Amino acid sequence: MEEKGRFEKQIDKWAKIRAKGKWRYYLIYGSLFWGGLTGVISAIFDIVFSEFDIKHSIFQVIGFMIFGIFFGMSQWKIQEANYQR
Repeated sequence: MEEKGRFEKQIDKWAKIRAKGKWRYYLIYGSLFWGGLTGVISAIFDIVFSEFDIKHSIFQVIGFMIFGIFFGMSQWKIQEANYQR
């Protein structure tokens, strides 16, 4: 019974997210959340374990954010496939 409730919550959550559109998902969940956080964490590791270079860190964060859009696209496809089932 609890499993069914969790599954229905996931469906409702995805329905709300997908209603806002693909590009919003790509930018928020892919670029900002995944790309931004990964870039910042990577920059922090550089600061801690090697010499700090601001240009390199900025380039790194921007690169991860751009790649995050593609990550968001792949996640959208996976979530859509699950939602359609």
